Amino acid sequence: MVEDTDSSGSYSMEELTVSYPELTEALFMEMDADASGEVSPEELTAAVDAGLIEE
Repeated sequence: MVEDTDSSGSYSMEELTVSYPELTEALFMEMDADASGEVSPEELTAAVDAGLIEE
């Protein structure tokens, strides 16, 4: 499970790499569908559903 350490409501690259050490910058950018610089819980769910990362 990913922890939102800064309580922003979304996940930074640093927060996601704790749970997904194989995460690359390119994959993070692909997951960040709205190009906000962070991955929302909905974007994370979509990435798991699409098979981009394993839960």
